[in-house]
Amino acid sequence: MVGAWRSWLSAIAGAWLAVGGFVFGTTGSALAAYVILGGLILVLSVWTALDRPHAEVWRSWLVALFGAAATVSPWVLGRSGHGTETWVTALVAFLLALAPALWVAMRPGEAASEGVGPGETHSRSA
Repeated sequence: MVGAWRSWLSAIAGAWLAVGGFVFGTTGSALAAYVILGGLILVLSVWTALDRPHAEVWRSWLVALFGAAATVSPWVLGRSGHGTETWVTALVAFLLALAPALWVAMRPGEAASEGVGPGETHSRSA
């Protein structure tokens, strides 16, 4: 599970996004977006991290998509004038969710090989 660190970073970002809206007192559609996107990022990232070395790339692409949505959501939902909340949410989503997920999605062989020890293979046993 050595190569799973990127997925764990994304999971931390998902957890923060899911609870960060409550910390900042966000309400309405912005809170719903943070909770839903954060929950999806958290679940998919943990699933990917625990499924090493068999993690499928589509999960990382979904995490990247949800991370991108969370990154732009403060501006799309009209919350951009809310100072610290906007920038913290956008930075967490980008740095800890979107960037690591894109790395894994765009370089699946490298990320998967990090989790394989000497003499192990990537094949699933039936």
